[in-house]
Amino acid sequence: MKKILLILIAAAILVPPSYAQDVITLTTGNTISALVQEVGNTEVKYKRFDNPNGPNYTLNISDIYIISYANGTKDVFSDIPTATQQNKIDYESFVAMKKSETKLVNYLKANDTAIYTQFKRGTSLGRTAGFLGFSGFMVTAAGAFLIIDAINHQNNYYQDEFNGYAIGGAVCAIVGPALLITCIPINATGRGLKRRAINNYVNKYYPNRASFDINYYGSGIGLAYKF
Repeated sequence: MKKILLILIAAAILVPPSYAQDVITLTTGNTISALVQEVGNTEVKYKRFDNPNGPNYTLNISDIYIISYANGTKDVFSDIPTATQQNKIDYESFVAMKKSETKLVNYLKANDTAIYTQFKRGTSLGRTAGFLGFSGFMVTAAGAFLIIDAINHQNNYYQDEFNGYAIGGAVCAIVGPALLITCIPINATGRGLKRRAINNYVNKYYPNRASFDINYYGSGIGLAYKF
C-alpha cells in the first residue's frame, strides 16, 4: 500500500499538468488559443496555449472583442466586429494579393489607414528614386554627346565652341552619375518602408499564422517558415 502511494505521488509530480485553453477573439475576427494570465484596464497578458511555459504576450483591450474562458465564462470588451473587419481576407489570400501592388494598395487603404500611409510613403520614395535614376541616365548620356561634339569641334578647329561643349559635357558627366548614385539609397528606403508596412499588417491581423513563404530578393531567394 505504501509502495502504491509513493508511485501515485511520483506520477503526480512527474506528469506535466494539463491546461484548458482560453480563446481570445480579436476585433479582426481572428482567434488566439491562450492561457490568460492577467486582465488589466488597458491590456491583457496571456501565454500561448501550445507553449504554457513560454513568455507572456500582451494585447490591447481595444483590439479584443471577447475572451471565452475554459470554465465557460466570457468577458466582452468591444462591439461586434464591423463588416470590414469580418470581411478581411485570410493570410494565404493576402500573401497571394502581394503580387499585385495596385490590389494591395486598395486593400490596405480600405482596411488600415496608418499602414496604408506607411506603404504609400515607400511608394512615393520609389517613384522619386525612379525619376532621379532616369534623370541621371539622361544627363550622363547628354554629357557623353557633348564631349563627343567637343572632340569633333576640336578636330575642326572651332576652339570657342569646343570650350562650351567640353564644359557642358564635364558638368553632365559629374551630375548624371551623382543622380544615379543618389537614387539607390532612396529606392532602398522606399522598398524597406513598403516591406515594413506589409510586415506590420501581417503581425497585426494574422498573429497566429503558420506559413511557408518564398521571398524574392535582389540577390537571391529566401525561405521563411512562420508560426
